[in-house]
Amino acid sequence: MASAVTGFMTTSNLMSQDLDEADVLVTWGANMAEMHPVLFSRLTARKLSNPSVKHFDLTTRFSRTSETVDSVLVFRQQTDLAIANAIANYLIQNNMYDQKFIDEHLKFKAGTENLGHSFKDDYDVTDGKMQIRFGTLPLKSLKKV
Repeated sequence: MASAVTGFMTTSNLMSQDLDEADVLVTWGANMAEMHPVLFSRLTARKLSNPSVKHFDLTTRFSRTSETVDSVLVFRQQTDLAIANAIANYLIQNNMYDQKFIDEHLKFKAGTENLGHSFKDDYDVTDGKMQIRFGTLPLKSLKKV
């Protein structure tokens, strides 16, 4: 935890500025209201200052953070990677990303590890639902995020 705190402290200025200017806030897998109350109060202040600001909580259980959000997506443990991949795929398929940012700031390289076949990951988007090995998640819930 000490290393997390150190990293958190070095980036907290950037995070605070991001919280003050964000239009969409996503908390994922953490109860920010109890674990980081100071930042959560800033997040809440931002949301209250502008009715168009949206907050989404992706979590494995309903928590104090979930109480104030616009939408909660509760998922089964160990399925968050499938959800992240589905969101990334949706953004790419619908051209909802900033190509200029990608060109200027990201560099994609092939690794040396064989990660297997990227299309055989046990989910299938059919009938408006994403089939995950551990259950079914409505695709419209992901579209909100």
